[in-house]
Amino acid sequence: MSNDLVQGNVQGLAEAAISKEVALGLKQYLKSGDAAEETKLLGILNKNKSLLDRFFKTEEQRQIERFALEDLRRLRDNKAEIIRVHHDLYIHTAELQANAILKAAGVHYQKELAVFAISEIDSMTKTIRDSQKIMTAQFAQDQEEAEQLYRSNEKFLSHAIKLIDKAMAIHMETTETLLDDAVKALKGKALIEK
Repeated sequence: MSNDLVQGNVQGLAEAAISKEVALGLKQYLKSGDAAEETKLLGILNKNKSLLDRFFKTEEQRQIERFALEDLRRLRDNKAEIIRVHHDLYIHTAELQANAILKAAGVHYQKELAVFAISEIDSMTKTIRDSQKIMTAQFAQDQEEAEQLYRSNEKFLSHAIKLIDKAMAIHMETTETLLDDAVKALKGKALIEK
C-alpha cells in the first residue's frame, strides 16, 4: 500500500472516530442535559469545524462564524434535529470506516467488497431514514400529549419529557448498533475473503 493511501486511510479513520464521538456525545447530552456534557460536546465541535459546518448549520446559519451555546441548547429542544444530526453523524462514521476497510483490502477484493459495502450502507441508510421519520413523529406526538396532560404540574411534565428523551436515546443506540454491525460484517467479509 502506498504511503498516500495509508495516510488517507488513517485520516478517514480519525474523522470516523471524531464523528462517532460527537454522535455519542449528542446522545449523552440528550440523556443528561448536563452542562458538563454540553461543554465537552462544544469543545469537540469547535475543534472540528468541518463537522460543525456539515451537520449542524443550516443555510441561514452558515453566515454565523461561531457556534453559540444557545444553538446547542436549542438543538436539545428540537428532538427531530437531534435524531437527524445523530443519524447523519453515525452514517458518516460507517461510510468512513467502510472506505478505510476497502482501501486496506487487496485490489482484487476491492470491487466485490465495494459492491457489498455500498449495498449494505444504502440499505441501512434507507431503513434508518424510514425509522427516523416514524420515531420523530412519535416523539413529537408524545411530547405534545405530555405537555397537554401535565401542563399544570411542572414536576410530572419534566419527568414525562425525560422519559421521552430516554426513548430517543434508545432509538439512537439501536441505530448505532445497526451501523456498527454493518461495519463488523464488512470487516468480517474482508478477512474471510483474504
